[in-house]
Amino acid sequence: MRPLSFFAAALATIVTTILGLWFFAYELSPAPVARITLPDMEADAAVRVFEDGVVSIEASGTLDVYRALGFAQGSERPWASLILRQAALARLSTWFGDEGVVVDGHVATLRLARTAQSAYADLDAEAQSRLQAFAHGMNAALQQDRVARLDPVVVLRADIQPWEPWHTLAIERLFAWLTMDVDDESVTGEEYRTFMDVRASLQNSFYLAGFDRSAAWAFRRNDVTYFHYRLVHGRSALPFFLDVSIASPAMPRLSGLAIAGTPFFLAGRTDDEAWGIIPISTARVEPSTSWRPDGARVAIATVTLGSIASGRWTRSVVDERVVPFRVDPRGYQVFAENDSAFVRLRWPGFTDVTDARAFHALMVGDEPVFRLQDGIMLNVARSGVWTADAAGDWQRRFSGGVLV
Repeated sequence: MRPLSFFAAALATIVTTILGLWFFAYELSPAPVARITLPDMEADAAVRVFEDGVVSIEASGTLDVYRALGFAQGSERPWASLILRQAALARLSTWFGDEGVVVDGHVATLRLARTAQSAYADLDAEAQSRLQAFAHGMNAALQQDRVARLDPVVVLRADIQPWEPWHTLAIERLFAWLTMDVDDESVTGEEYRTFMDVRASLQNSFYLAGFDRSAAWAFRRNDVTYFHYRLVHGRSALPFFLDVSIASPAMPRLSGLAIAGTPFFLAGRTDDEAWGIIPISTARVEPSTSWRPDGARVAIATVTLGSIASGRWTRSVVDERVVPFRVDPRGYQVFAENDSAFVRLRWPGFTDVTDARAFHALMVGDEPVFRLQDGIMLNVARSGVWTADAAGDWQRRFSGGVLV
C-alpha cells in the first residue's frame, strides 16, 4: 500500500507559507477574546488565555460552561478541531484530493458519522443540551477572523462548515479508534491486514499513537498523597489537547486536559478529587464460520471529492468512490481470512454508544460509566485514598502506591 503523504505535503506547503507570512499571520493576529457574550447565555463568561497556554473559564451555569468550552476550543485549538472533524466525517478528500481517498474510505467503513448521530439521538435531553451549547460556542469561535486567517485554512482554502452537536461525538469515536487496542497477531488474512495497515497510516498521519504507554500513578509519603499523570500520544507537533481551568457555581472548580473539538477531559482535578484516564478502547477479533449469519450483508460507503485548492486556483472535482465492506447486524465488520474462513472485528464504536455522560460525570464529581473507552483510570480522593479502575494486567501495586 502506498504511504499516505497528504498531511506531509500540506505541512510542507503550510511551512513554506509560514516563512513568508509569519509576521502577518501571527504578529498582527488579534488577541484572544477575554470576555464573551454569546446569544442564549445566562450571563457573561470570561475566557482568558495565559502565557503558558492554559485557558481559564468563568461561567455561571452548566450550559454556559459548555458554551465557553466550545468557544475556547474553537479559539485556541481551531485547526486541531477542524482536521479531526474532517477525518472523522471522512472528508479529508475535499481538502487533500486523491491522497485522502484511502483514509476516507477506511473511516467511511467505520461509520463514525452515522453512529455518532445515532448516539447523539439516544442521549437524554440534558446531555444533548450540553453538546448543543458546546457546538454553539465552537461556531461563535470559528466565525472569528483570526480563524479564517489561519495558515492551513488559507493555504487549503478550507471551507469551515457549521459545527453540529454530533460532530463532537464523531471526533470522540475517531479518537477512540486511534486508541483502539486489539490482539490480532493470529489473524493473517490479507483483507484484514490491509484494513489495519490503513489504520496505522491514519495514526501516523496525525502522529497520534502509543497511548497504551501512558500512565497514572499515586503514592503516599509522610501523610501526603502524590498523584502524577503522563499522557503519551506519539510525536505530533500539533496540540490535540487543551489545558483548561473552570470556575462556576454550577459545578466543582476544575482544571484538566480536554481533547480538541470536545468538552471531554482525559485528566482533571477538582477540590475533592483528581483523575487520569489511560485512553484505550478495546476491540476483539473472533472467528466466524460465515459472513452471512443472521442477515449479515455487504454495505457500501462512499467517498466524495470536493473543491481542491491548487496554487491560486480552486478546482471543483465531481467524483465519488464506492467502498464495499461486510457488516453483520450488530455492526461488527467481517473480513475474509481465507477462501472458507472469516473473522469479525468487534469494537464498541461500531454501535451507538458514547462516553459523553461519563466525561460529564467526572466534571461534576459523579461516578462515570464508560462504554466506548475502557475507562482505565486512577482516581485519588481529597482524603488521599486512591481507586484504580483497571483490570489486574493494567495496574501494579508497589510499596505505598499504585501504577496504572
